[in-house]
Amino acid sequence: MKKEQKWPDDLQELIERIASIAANDEFELRVAVHDLQTHAVRSSHKDRHVADAILQSCCDLIRQAAHQLSPDGGDKVLGSFRSKPYIRSINALIRTLLPESGDAQHGLALDGLQLHECNLEHIDLSGSSLRMTDFSRSKLSRASFGRCDLRFAAFTGASLLSADFAHSLMEHCAMAWCDLSRVDMQRCQLMYADMGGSILERAKLSHALLSGADMANATLTGADLRHANLFAARLHSAKLSGCNLTGTGITPERLENAGMSFQADSKTLWGSEDDCHGRNPLDPAYYCEQQRLL
Repeated sequence: MKKEQKWPDDLQELIERIASIAANDEFELRVAVHDLQTHAVRSSHKDRHVADAILQSCCDLIRQAAHQLSPDGGDKVLGSFRSKPYIRSINALIRTLLPESGDAQHGLALDGLQLHECNLEHIDLSGSSLRMTDFSRSKLSRASFGRCDLRFAAFTGASLLSADFAHSLMEHCAMAWCDLSRVDMQRCQLMYADMGGSILERAKLSHALLSGADMANATLTGADLRHANLFAARLHSAKLSGCNLTGTGITPERLENAGMSFQADSKTLWGSEDDCHGRNPLDPAYYCEQQRLL
């Protein structure tokens, strides 16, 4: 049986106080953030476990603030996080603590935060809530984002070499001009995701939901897209050499009929007319039908 972690008395008291703060008590939230900042300055760099405890407490406050702003979990109000002083203070504290975190940090609440240009290589954030979080131009190679909620998150210009996103929610994710080589996005929901110009060499995208996704000018050399849903996806000027498109209904004729130029070679594995029962996966009309059924 794992021994319960015992923090220093003053930190233990603060953690217990944070757990008891009501979601709609903004004054108490602000006071708690101030106390966390004071404690972090005093002791976090001396003890990694203490830093992790403070990080977890910051995420508890984010959850409570998110509930205050949006009890039903909606995305529209998350933008107002950035206008609140105590959220900006939490953001600054998390930017300091997250790169130095010790063990895997599963199930964190980082909704709406600005984490751009951070070095978070190899970090494990599996199962975390990261809606509208900004990771643009960050270093995230070999990071783990499996089963995360990443709707409307921004990764534009980030390095995501060999990152793991399997089974994550990634609708409307901004991933243009990213290095996504060998990334694992199997069974991800990537509707309306923007991956234009990104490098997706040997990426794993089998069974991914890519309806309406923009992959124009993307490099998909050797990528595995077997049985991916590509209704109304944009593949204009995409590099498809050695790409596996079996089960998608994507054929050279359909790409040409849709006015999409492409690069392919003898190793490209194409779909067939039978894959989509006569429907054209590049036709936006079928994408609208798909959206209605979700």
